[in-house]
Amino acid sequence: MKRIAAAALWFYAFWYLGSMIAALLGVPDLLGPVLGLAAGVVVGIDPRRLIWVRSNRAAPASA
Repeated sequence: MKRIAAAALWFYAFWYLGSMIAALLGVPDLLGPVLGLAAGVVVGIDPRRLIWVRSNRAAPASA
C-alpha cells in the first residue's frame, strides 16, 4: 500500500514540475505527464531495490 501511495505522490509531483518547466521554457505541455509517469514508474517498480528494500528477518516462530 505504501508503494502505491508513494508512486502516486511522485507521479503528481513530477507532473507538476514538468508542467512548470514547460510553461517557463515554452516547450509542449506533454513534458509534465511524461516526467510524472517516469517518476511514478521508477518509484513504484524500483528496479534497483534502492527504495523498497526487503528485510532478511525470519518470521517469528510460534510457541
